[in-house]
Amino acid sequence: MSPQEFARNEKAIMQQLKNGQIKPSSAPNVDFESFKNPENGKSTIFTREDIEKMSTKEFTKNEKAINAQMKSVGIPYKKEVPAGTTTYAKEKAKTAASSSSGSSTDGNGRWVTINGNHVFLEKEGK
Repeated sequence: MSPQEFARNEKAIMQQLKNGQIKPSSAPNVDFESFKNPENGKSTIFTREDIEKMSTKEFTKNEKAINAQMKSVGIPYKKEVPAGTTTYAKEKAKTAASSSSGSSTDGNGRWVTINGNHVFLEKEGK
């Protein structure tokens, strides 16, 4: 957030801080490696960088899980997450790599790379 954005939103930020709605990005005792998201039961951690890079569609799909994580352990920076922890970016890369061999697991299309982005092309009629 830029200083100008902070200045515009400072009153709301301070109120949220006072209400306990804002938690530190990671407390020293947060165990990200054994975290289970209360919304979906998955152990995937959403980092600030993951959320920043999400499309609107991705964010909407994951919004409830992101909010549940935010209320539970906060949203850490990538550098705050231990190396062995599964983050959204790692999970997404793993899924893209396993699907890049041709078709999706359900046979409704295939993954292709366009300008360095993985894109799923659905079969016509879906």
